[in-house]
Amino acid sequence: DHRDLHVRSRRQRQMCIRDSARFKYIDDVSLCHAIDLKHVKSVEVDLPKPVNFRDRTSHYLPPDKNPLQLQMNEVHKFSEIQKFQINECKTQTVIFNTALSKDFYPRIQHSNGEIYNNVEQFKLLGVDFRTDNRKGISCDLYVENCIKKAFKKIWILRRLAEHGVSQKELLLTYTSRVRGCVEENAPLYMFSLTKEQSDKIERIQKISLCIILGKKASTHYSQNLKTLKFPTLFERRQKLADKFALKILKNVEHRKMFKFTKSKTWAGNRIVIPNTCTARYSKTTVPSLANIINNKFEHKI
Repeated sequence: DHRDLHVRSRRQRQMCIRDSARFKYIDDVSLCHAIDLKHVKSVEVDLPKPVNFRDRTSHYLPPDKNPLQLQMNEVHKFSEIQKFQINECKTQTVIFNTALSKDFYPRIQHSNGEIYNNVEQFKLLGVDFRTDNRKGISCDLYVENCIKKAFKKIWILRRLAEHGVSQKELLLTYTSRVRGCVEENAPLYMFSLTKEQSDKIERIQKISLCIILGKKASTHYSQNLKTLKFPTLFERRQKLADKFALKILKNVEHRKMFKFTKSKTWAGNRIVIPNTCTARYSKTTVPSLANIINNKFEHKI
């Protein structure tokens, strides 16, 4: 009896400590803003050595022309009022700039006056992004990691096939364990894939189908697709993009990324396609999704 009372009192103390020490965590927040390079000015004094990569052109952005600094100041004020604490170690800045003659280090300060660390590579929602002097932003690293992950999991099919697992089970293993690696977040990067990257992704299915069919496999990839009634991964990405575009169209908040025509008697496209001065920008996600909606879901706008 004394032991039960001791255990109960200990549990009560633990519950009191747990109830009194409560913390509230807020998920990561991303701030983004476009900067007009006309506001960038030349540095008049010599920069301290060694000069980092973003200071190679000796330019800087005045604080009054930096909207992100103003937004961060508001975040700091809000956190002080609500008694929140910003994780300064995880807060970082990144620049996507394709201009070779004008570049600058953001130098956004936090509450204690120190400057946030600027990075050239980061991960957001599980996707690896990297700055690129030609593309601005690149998902090539994430695509390469997805391809490597899928190739590593093909050995599961080989081992199951060696142990005489049925073709139905092999197909289920492929669709659930292998194919999903290269279709995760596909609408984000599929429009900017190069032919080499697309061929590497398609090669995963070519090898997998040969393992699944075994001795019945043909040397022609198209014949194996007909035998198993499988679409190519390129066709599947097109369907995923159509499905993703339809979800965006139905969502009230996500629809705001597009501009709609005001005329009710408009006979053509209902979404204004963004002006693309370069082929690189025309292959990005927003213009590509706008074309898909105009061509396939115009009656649902």
